[in-house]
Amino acid sequence: MYEIGADGSSIVLSSDLIRARYRENARAPKPVRTKAPLRYDFEHFTFVSRQIRKDNRLRLVITPINSIYNEKNYNSGAVVANETLQDARPVTVTLFHDHAHPSALFVPVGQPP
Repeated sequence: MYEIGADGSSIVLSSDLIRARYRENARAPKPVRTKAPLRYDFEHFTFVSRQIRKDNRLRLVITPINSIYNEKNYNSGAVVANETLQDARPVTVTLFHDHAHPSALFVPVGQPP
């Protein structure tokens, strides 16, 4: 989540991540085996307190996890920790956001002092 200034500048506010196979339960993997839209709830943003400046906007960025700080998921369907580059398979991700598949972002709002 970013605050985007009227001048185009950006400030990182918070982030959250979730692996698709752990979308329902963090302890029980359930690989995605359908092309049908699935629900993903991101509930671990770490907002503390910030007043959003007048004329600024919030931007939510959806992106794959590709970091040296996280295990790579090579999409083999096996245990992620056991996957290697030889297991890699391509994946196509489609993000639905329309009238039939609405998205919602709930932001806690307070009153200025």
